[in-house]
Amino acid sequence: MKKKITNQSNKNRFFILILVISMLSLTVQSQNCTVLNGPTDYNLNYSSTNAVSVTNVNQSEPVPGVGTVIVKNYTFTIPFFETNFTSTAFLFSNSVGIPQCGVVNSPQNSVASFCPSTIEVYNSFNSGTLIASNQNMAQISLGAITQAVGIKLYRVVGKCNGNIYRTTYYRIIVQKEPIPTFDLAISAQCQLNSSGQTTGWFDFRANGTMPTIPNLYLRTSLPSGSTCSNSDIPVNIFSNTSTISNFAFFSCNTIGTYTVKMIYKRPKVGGGLYNTEVPSGYGWSNFTWTKGFNTCPPQFPYEPERKFSDSDVNNEIRDVIVSPNPSGGIFKLTGEFNNNQMISIEVFDLMSKQVFNHTINKSELDEIEFDLSSLQPGAYILLINQGEKSVTKTIVKE
Repeated sequence: MKKKITNQSNKNRFFILILVISMLSLTVQSQNCTVLNGPTDYNLNYSSTNAVSVTNVNQSEPVPGVGTVIVKNYTFTIPFFETNFTSTAFLFSNSVGIPQCGVVNSPQNSVASFCPSTIEVYNSFNSGTLIASNQNMAQISLGAITQAVGIKLYRVVGKCNGNIYRTTYYRIIVQKEPIPTFDLAISAQCQLNSSGQTTGWFDFRANGTMPTIPNLYLRTSLPSGSTCSNSDIPVNIFSNTSTISNFAFFSCNTIGTYTVKMIYKRPKVGGGLYNTEVPSGYGWSNFTWTKGFNTCPPQFPYEPERKFSDSDVNNEIRDVIVSPNPSGGIFKLTGEFNNNQMISIEVFDLMSKQVFNHTINKSELDEIEFDLSSLQPGAYILLINQGEKSVTKTIVKE
């Protein structure tokens, strides 16, 4: 009986010895676990940011408690009207792919076993808080980020079974473009022909000071149905000096309301393009102007090259009355018309397009009547010609 107890004790000692040896072996393996697939580094990757420029400068500097290290400084510049830097994807990736960690036998230089790899990100160059961790992966993502103007620090650590094999230090700097200084005023001006008559067209003109930054454009929104060109116009072409003087940048002749806006255009870092209306408060506010029928009205007939003589004074048909005006469609004419002479009646819309044409002999009727019921409601120009004489009137179709 005593001998059996002794044998059982020996067995227990043997098992304990095997366990201790195994634990020591695992500890040695853990201590010897290292990266196998060559030198590694961590690169910063980003996409879909709202920054308009980025610079990257590496510099050597001392870090308390760590020593002298290489710090990768990234400076992101955002537009003057933005509040924060944003990125939909912000991640650090291993330059050689997924790290392979293992224990190497010496002197055979063969891999005895493999062990796990880990990437960790901290918010400080020394100690700090762990903000992200990933195992057996080639990269680690911080997801979508938002950073106010200022500085953030990141420490990216690569580990093999807890043993650090690489540390990369990042300083992310966010700054704004300088707020532009300019004072721009917009006004409307009627276009005149060579005889000093309004043509129905107008210009928008700019006066003031040039912006101190590029990438600013003026965009004019048009009334419904207008076919005028409204391409965005870069402000930096308005002048070769700091002063903008009566620069015409837009023309149209359509009746309705126009709004001139300041637009910011610039490529974004990581893809995309700014095409954004600049908010008020930077020396600019949107300009709104309405062209009515009596604003820069077209004069008919349009004869820019005609030279007038004294005899032209009597070339207008006298005492012409159009009634009712406005009308739902039927208009009547009276005036000092010559008998037995053809009268031409033409109607034009405000885009100078002829929409009605009729010829009648005055001797046939004492009162001339014409029907515009088929026309859209709005204002029109009536041109009446008889022989060498003519007259224009404004009429409104209800």
